[in-house]
Amino acid sequence: MLKAIWPMLPNAREVLRAERDWSQADLADRLNVSRQTINAIERGKYDLSLPLAFKIARLFEQPIEASFGPDAAELQRSIYVRDYARLHKKIDAKVRRRQRGKCGCVQPGGMMTSPRQPKEITGFYRPLVEGVAGYSLFCALGLASRFLPTLFLLFVAYGILFPLIWAKKSGNWPALGFSRQNLSTALAWGAAAGSLWAIYTYLFFGRDGALPPLWGLQIAIAVPIWLLVMSPFQEFFFRGWLQPRLEAVAGRWRGLGLTAVLFTLWHFFPPLEGTATASLPLSSPLGVVSMLLAGLLFGYIFQRTRNIVAPWLAHALGGMALVVIGEMSFIQYVP
Repeated sequence: MLKAIWPMLPNAREVLRAERDWSQADLADRLNVSRQTINAIERGKYDLSLPLAFKIARLFEQPIEASFGPDAAELQRSIYVRDYARLHKKIDAKVRRRQRGKCGCVQPGGMMTSPRQPKEITGFYRPLVEGVAGYSLFCALGLASRFLPTLFLLFVAYGILFPLIWAKKSGNWPALGFSRQNLSTALAWGAAAGSLWAIYTYLFFGRDGALPPLWGLQIAIAVPIWLLVMSPFQEFFFRGWLQPRLEAVAGRWRGLGLTAVLFTLWHFFPPLEGTATASLPLSSPLGVVSMLLAGLLFGYIFQRTRNIVAPWLAHALGGMALVVIGEMSFIQYVP
């Protein structure tokens, strides 16, 4: 009988989490991991490490044998049945209290509603709400800086500092890709993707192959600007902050695609096209496709490494290629 009902039962940790009225984000904060990790654990797509298993065992007051050992599967089954029954007993008690008028409210037609339902819905959609609000402000600042250039500094500061402050307050730096893990791998992926994108830039946007005026000085200025300003203010926000939220709501690949689309749309707002410093044909079909491909490339290497260094470096190398072919300049040359 136990084996028959076992596939129908939810994940044990999901039951324990729901019993305590915790969202996945709440549990992630308590374990100091990302929400995506909790989601993967509950779906059975994540192999627990021993330190994390001990953390979960202490938090839920379960024996560590529930996650490891030869009898782990059977012990988990018993925990599932016990806590699943306990949770439904708790829910039934709330329903009875609501029926006595001590808890909850009554909708027209007599349907009872749980006072905790809005909390669960808010917890599920919270990353989406945060992402929409953050992206809207990002685009608004970009559009405003097109008409008031002094706002561009505020725009850049928002792209860099907002994700850093968010990571600091949440204490979950790895979720935004700020981690020393996979650093060498991230550097390798970033260098490879950046070189690939630089070649693409030269092939499709290079004019006559001639170097721009004051080429050496242009590069000397472009290197620190792209590494310290232009690339991080975009990658910290889009890949580090926005993409994990969209992945949490829409899934890994849809989240990647949505981030790339929003990354492409944003490039129509800032003062990049048709200005004294840039002549990028962003509104052309080639420009739109190129920005979409760049967003997919940078987002993919972030997924592969979960380290912000990878897209940060790749984007910087691609930006420097624009300076090399003369599509972007930081010094105006007057012959």
